[in-house]
Amino acid sequence: MTEADILYQLSELYNRYWAMNQWWASISFAIIALSHFASHKLNKILVSIIIVLYAAYSFWMQRYMHYNVLIIG
Repeated sequence: MTEADILYQLSELYNRYWAMNQWWASISFAIIALSHFASHKLNKILVSIIIVLYAAYSFWMQRYMHYNVLIIG
């Protein structure tokens, strides 16, 4: 691989990493907005489900981003 190819691959990897972070931030803000605007309609079971799903998604994102960082190094 030439240096230009390596730089292109790194650029693509950083772009994917940035897109994943933006998507995760969007989900985070959506959950914050949901909890603020619909707090009077959320029961404990629904809140528990949202927390578990968000925690699982956050854990998956962290593992996926860590995998992408390992690819770089």
